[in-house]
Amino acid sequence: MELPLQEHIGELRKRLIVVLVFLFLCFIAGFGFSDFFIKRIMNDLIFLENVKVVGLSPVEYILTQIKVGLLAAFIISLPVLIYQILVFIRPGLNKKEKEGIKMVLPSFILLFMIGIVFAYFIFLPIAIYFLGNLSLGIVENMWSIGKFIDFVLMSCLVFGLVFQMPLLLIILNKLGVVNVWVLKKYRAHVYVIIFLAAALITPPDIVTQLIIGLPLVLLYEVSLWFVR
Repeated sequence: MELPLQEHIGELRKRLIVVLVFLFLCFIAGFGFSDFFIKRIMNDLIFLENVKVVGLSPVEYILTQIKVGLLAAFIISLPVLIYQILVFIRPGLNKKEKEGIKMVLPSFILLFMIGIVFAYFIFLPIAIYFLGNLSLGIVENMWSIGKFIDFVLMSCLVFGLVFQMPLLLIILNKLGVVNVWVLKKYRAHVYVIIFLAAALITPPDIVTQLIIGLPLVLLYEVSLWFVR
């Protein structure tokens, strides 16, 4: 049954308040644990002797703590945000569509976590090793704590979103925007784009490009299998 516009707005406001309150509480928790996260990142990823991470201003570290808290809050709140969106649009869906959205939230969370794990344990060590050795014997690397943490957090966030490819293609297929035959037809073009992107973000050697490119190709093939 369709709700009047006023009730729709009221429902939207209620769900927005829930998301914002949860986001704020998660930010408080994320900020409280930001020291632990920063130390963990430093211990895991700063493994080169010619790389030192420094603070370049009196407020840089606390601003970094705020960024860590915000990203932690965003990541933790994403499932709640998606759930609230799904619950809001659910009354307007038919039975088949309602069944379909049941898998959206768990699939999103799983793919997002896989993307973060891939970024943190595979992409970032390779990227930092390459960037840290790029000026070896020429200059000493003095990396800003804010810039370094930004790089780590954004890498994790980007890969978390990139790994949503299977879910995105499934949704587009269900909506009739794309079909498996089109995706197969342009498979070679997608592969070229993937390896060009891998060449741009990795050191100029074939091994590291394959380490980044092959999982993305596999991800695309998995997407095709699910769409099929």
